[in-house]
Amino acid sequence: PDIRKQFQDVYCRIITKKNGDDDEIPFMVDYMKDRFKLCKTEIEFYPTCSPISVSAGKNTYNMFQGYNSVCFEKGIKFDPKSIEKGGILYDYLMVVDNVMGGKKEGKIFNFHMAHKILYPHHKPRTAICIISTEGVGKNVILIINSQIFGEFHYISTTNLSDIIGTHAEGLPSKLVVNLNEINFADSSKKKDALKGIVSEDRARVNAKNIRPYDVDVFALIVATSNNNCCLCIDTKNGDRRWFVFESNETNKLLEQIKMPNGKNRWDYLIN
Repeated sequence: PDIRKQFQDVYCRIITKKNGDDDEIPFMVDYMKDRFKLCKTEIEFYPTCSPISVSAGKNTYNMFQGYNSVCFEKGIKFDPKSIEKGGILYDYLMVVDNVMGGKKEGKIFNFHMAHKILYPHHKPRTAICIISTEGVGKNVILIINSQIFGEFHYISTTNLSDIIGTHAEGLPSKLVVNLNEINFADSSKKKDALKGIVSEDRARVNAKNIRPYDVDVFALIVATSNNNCCLCIDTKNGDRRWFVFESNETNKLLEQIKMPNGKNRWDYLIN
């Protein structure tokens, strides 16, 4: 009954009755009668740099939904002038440099994001932590990148339990995970679990009301915070998992720059 209710407004075909009237046939009517209906027995997550999802076998469901199809439109080419002053990428790269604290730091962040986009099936062995005050654009640059590999494959959460809790479902099918406003109290309690999601290739998903299943983990972990002491990093024993960046305040000036259409510079950058 719940499934019928969920798909009650979905119709698959139209038939013409004897009196000439058209009758819409609900999807569930045909589906329940179809003995060849599609069934999956295995779950996987295998992302590729493409707009489509391809499963390993006919009985396997791939949770990868594909990249934004706009990225694969014909005729798209890189214009070197786009990174010059006034170019479409110039402002974005400038914002990234300021969020990360400098050009060298910005380049490291861009390398991480570019590698994640080009090789989504490679598991990153390092994670990123960005520390700053409010209004410098930490989340903006992550949202902009998520529009490439699809918002379904990006999650930003202030609740660690969404990622590493008992019934957490935030990690599977994600390419970038933003632990937003992370704090030392939470990160210190779950420091071993945090190490695991950065370095381990597989994770067990224990979703409610279904049998637990294992899935490959390809997500790049990003932690953002306004607090200088937000992560419990074991520097004494040489924890090499984290790149920690501290933003400067330059990007706050963007709020004061008004565009001809009345929007501020942040709106222009996002759109």
